[in-house]
Amino acid sequence: MSNHGDDQTGTMDRSEVGNDSRYPYTYACDYVRGLAGYGEGGTKLSRSDASQVRRGIAEAIGMADDELARKLADYYKANKDELTKKGCDALAQSWYNVIV
Repeated sequence: MSNHGDDQTGTMDRSEVGNDSRYPYTYACDYVRGLAGYGEGGTKLSRSDASQVRRGIAEAIGMADDELARKLADYYKANKDELTKKGCDALAQSWYNVIV
């Protein structure tokens, strides 16, 4: 993980978040969607589905949903290039499997 954010909490600095309306929930959902994998039409989960998964996990581990969303979003933003490459590779492989 990169050294973005506050070293003690692991959360993004306020200056890095700025007025980004996608933080933390959209980024957290996109991270969860990437974990679920890809099919013919792209990610297997919608953002709504990913939100339900995130809320369920937060409840199961006894963590506030907004805290889990921030942690997932911070990880996603700090590792976006690597995660995007993995996602592109997985999507390309799924398309290849359909063609072959």
